[in-house]
Amino acid sequence: SGFGMGMGGFEMDNDDPTPEDIGIFIPQEELQAWWADMQRKYPQVFPASDPCPDRQWPKDTKIRTYFDGDRSKEMNAIIVGSKMTVEPLSPRGEVYPKYVVRCPPSSSELSYIHLTEAHEEDGWVVVEEGSTNYDNVD
Repeated sequence: SGFGMGMGGFEMDNDDPTPEDIGIFIPQEELQAWWADMQRKYPQVFPASDPCPDRQWPKDTKIRTYFDGDRSKEMNAIIVGSKMTVEPLSPRGEVYPKYVVRCPPSSSELSYIHLTEAHEEDGWVVVEEGSTNYDNVD
């Protein structure tokens, strides 16, 4: 059956984003290595034909999606960083890349969205791209 978790999927863990995560992004090489690893492990979820996003959206990029595809339920967020975090719902406690976002953008609350889902065709769309250049973040 399940993974011994409550339904709802929102387990509170100690891995919530913090203000220290703002402005820090996963190195692109690390993201590509993770992607290749997932394509090996889970070819049905990460088909070989599905390339790793060649770049992450920069800090201060405004993004939008619709909850369950319902145009009346608009959700907006602003990207402030990205990081690899343990996915509570994964069977092996694997790490997944996630964007750190403010959702809604005016909120001081930080949360995560899956980077993989954000870049899907019907995922989040960029409303306005941030101008931050993060070629050398470490």
